[in-house]
Amino acid sequence: MTEQARQMDRFGSEDMALPELKLVQNVGGDEAKVFGAKPGDLYCTLTNTVYPADKGIDIVIVDMQKTRTFWGRSDISEEPPECASLNADAMISITGVDCKTCPNRVDIAGLLEASERRGKCLLNYNVLAIDKETEMPFIIRTSGISTKAVRELLTQLRMNRPLKRQYYRAIVHVSSMKKKTVSGEAYAYQFKVVKLLPDGEEAQNLAALSNQ
Repeated sequence: MTEQARQMDRFGSEDMALPELKLVQNVGGDEAKVFGAKPGDLYCTLTNTVYPADKGIDIVIVDMQKTRTFWGRSDISEEPPECASLNADAMISITGVDCKTCPNRVDIAGLLEASERRGKCLLNYNVLAIDKETEMPFIIRTSGISTKAVRELLTQLRMNRPLKRQYYRAIVHVSSMKKKTVSGEAYAYQFKVVKLLPDGEEAQNLAALSNQ
């Protein structure tokens, strides 16, 4: 088969599966644990790569999405939520419900007792990123105690004047932190801007990957 005849070469990025970088918790994460992951480690679903908690991974932020999730239960499991919205600002759920009229909607989770939050529809953030070393794109889905880390990351990026909102120039280190919750011990994401790249060849390459 010639180079010109390969149909797969005509496929674009929209045809590829987007890997997910997951934070392994004490409960669940059986697939990751098969490959040696421990609670607090990071795990890439497509490559089965484990990033130990004490090392983490360096990434470049491409974009962030604000979503909503209503689990409808207090127990932690890998079952899907009862309701969700892929675009929190649109105020419409995936089932067509008007989020503005939903009694379960909460915009500021910190105003509730921790025991109440699990039974409400809360804001979450999806972080689209690129692995600094392998240049592989992936998504990081954050919820619960990890949403604060994303808001802090957004503040680091937006308030950094030398960055000039050229987010592809910021190298962000991702790791985890152990926290105590009403449901027991859990791990939350940590994000920290560790380096700003000069606007040279490496930065322009990351800019091209981000746009793609």
